[in-house]
Amino acid sequence: MTKLIRVMLGSLVVSSGFMGCERRTDNLSSVSDEKAVATAADVENRIKARLDADDQLKASNLSVKVNEVKRVATLSGTVASESLAAKAIKLAQSAENELMIEDHIVVTPSKVSRRESIENIAMQELPETKELRKKLGDGSKTLGFTARSSPN
Repeated sequence: MTKLIRVMLGSLVVSSGFMGCERRTDNLSSVSDEKAVATAADVENRIKARLDADDQLKASNLSVKVNEVKRVATLSGTVASESLAAKAIKLAQSAENELMIEDHIVVTPSKVSRRESIENIAMQELPETKELRKKLGDGSKTLGFTARSSPN
């Protein structure tokens, strides 16, 4: 009988020891989760600071969410062009090594009337035109050809 009591007491002590270890593990995992959350916030702030350094991206007001455990940052929001979306992704990648970027950015070009668009295109000088202006200087030289009338 005393042997049975010793075995029961021994198993009780051992099982309580395991319970204590289990609690300890839980406490450690919650501490590491808190650390991951703080690190995720730091990464989000670094990415957001890089995006806000660019005036066009700052105006786009993109949102950043980081999952530190999965090592993934998600960018979302709306930008006016594909080049701005690509720039945002590149800046986010440069903020943290080995971080995957999920692109949830929507590209919505700003609405410009057809007339404004044509006027903008007309105001842009082609590189060939710029080169010709450099060659001609102040405009006092001619292009070296004459117009002929066709006989009817």
